[in-house]
Amino acid sequence: MNKKLPLHDIDISRYVPSLLSVLNNRLSSSASDLYLQNFDVGINEWRIMVVLARQPGMSAKSISELAAIHQTVISRSLREMEKKGFIAFDKGKWERLIELTTLGAETYEKVLKIALQREQLLLDGFSDAEREHLIEFLRRMNGNVALVDSLKPNLK
Repeated sequence: MNKKLPLHDIDISRYVPSLLSVLNNRLSSSASDLYLQNFDVGINEWRIMVVLARQPGMSAKSISELAAIHQTVISRSLREMEKKGFIAFDKGKWERLIELTTLGAETYEKVLKIALQREQLLLDGFSDAEREHLIEFLRRMNGNVALVDSLKPNLK
């Protein structure tokens, strides 16, 4: 057996990327299960619906950028959503534009009710001020992603 090298420990109970990842994974998984069982909407389909509800008539590329989901996942999800009757494509000047259908909009409203209830439960015990601080912190972290992505580590 190889001798174990001493490794530096990371406290994942305090490492912010880990905390955010675990939280997101748990929330996304349970939301996906709930939305699929009750509305035939997966988590990526829900994220697309959220974007289209705010800005109808978008391209797949724009949805991908706004939802921060890889374009191949968006394309696959859009095909499924079209089969289910949630979206329709309209040929724009240069690209296909996507909108929620009546069924898609009705389904969006139903899922939204549940999503907002889940958010309330997630923030249970937080004061209004704490909620505002959390939102501000998350926005600031989101703004720092480009900075994080620009890191060029010295691997020597």
